[in-house]
Amino acid sequence: SPGDLEFLEVHGKFLSYRRTDGEEENVVAFNLSDEPSVFRLPSGNKYIDLLKGPAEYVDSLTIKGMSAFVGRKNSQK
Repeated sequence: SPGDLEFLEVHGKFLSYRRTDGEEENVVAFNLSDEPSVFRLPSGNKYIDLLKGPAEYVDSLTIKGMSAFVGRKNSQK
């Protein structure tokens, strides 16, 4: 499929990547720990949570243990 895939540098027990295709950007993060952990988003962008609805995150968010975050960059200013 088209687009670029980039694994992100993370701290803690996360597996995370960014998928870009033109102006569209998605970030996926898996918390591989049993405990909730703070995930730091790529700086300078707002991400809309595609799994939980209209929540929007800027710098970081807490992901439950053994759960995931799927976010789309909000291109609206």
